[in-house]
Amino acid sequence: MIFQKIDQQQQNIERDLRHKRRIAQLEANRIGRQLAEVGEQHRREQLEHWEPGNDVLPAEEQYFIDKDAPRYDMMGRQKLKKDRAKQGRIERAIIRTCQEDQQGFKQGGREEGLLF
Repeated sequence: MIFQKIDQQQQNIERDLRHKRRIAQLEANRIGRQLAEVGEQHRREQLEHWEPGNDVLPAEEQYFIDKDAPRYDMMGRQKLKKDRAKQGRIERAIIRTCQEDQQGFKQGGREEGLLF
């Protein structure tokens, strides 16, 4: 009888812990989605204020380009990158920026007909 009560209490505690763990995981996922949305909104706001003719990209886009820029050793020789997939990040950043600018023009957010 006593052992049954102990087993029942242990099962209840385990069930409560599983429930709390699941609630914590759902909350962490929700917070992660909110952070991603805020980050995306910040990036869009930066790109919104960026003029297409301007040579300087917003800070986040510039970071990715700088991150993928060629590296040089002490003798001035360019180091080869092991991961060639990173090389496409520059092109993707430029393409994404151009696409978002075109969408902005289509929505009438900027002067129509002027690209630069």
